[in-house]
Amino acid sequence: MVGNGVTNWTYDTANATFDVAFFRSLMPHSLKHEIDAKKCNFSGVGMQDYSYLSEECGPLLSQMYD
Repeated sequence: MVGNGVTNWTYDTANATFDVAFFRSLMPHSLKHEIDAKKCNFSGVGMQDYSYLSEECGPLLSQMYD
């Protein structure tokens, strides 16, 4: 049994949230396609490390959380 499946905070937080949200139909296909087209990297966001996040992907991250 897994109590907390997070093994790497850099990759298991916002990146995983994006996939889970999409596959559970919590975000529109258009947002997923835009994030994929811009090759957004949300690594580190869960640890307040925004160094991987490009300027054009920041608003898309906000839309995902909305």
